[in-house]
Amino acid sequence: MPSELSISPVAAIVPQTTPSHDAQAPAPPAEPAQAAPIYPNPSSHIDPATNLLVVSYRNEAGAVINQMPTSQQLAAYLQDQAAKT
Repeated sequence: MPSELSISPVAAIVPQTTPSHDAQAPAPPAEPAQAAPIYPNPSSHIDPATNLLVVSYRNEAGAVINQMPTSQQLAAYLQDQAAKT
């Protein structure tokens, strides 16, 4: 089966071997800025008193800005568990 495609030759690309006299040496990299600590968002842990998973959201400073369940809900859970025993 004949093909209608044809491939034309192209000239080879030859890299320039002579260095340019106008080129300047690259500037040294700037000192890295002090990065703020990175807090995983959200973070999670198991509350040891209730054995519940607690999910916390933090701001850039690392302070907890939201938590599920809330500390009030954890306290209510503990109170309910104490009442059942």
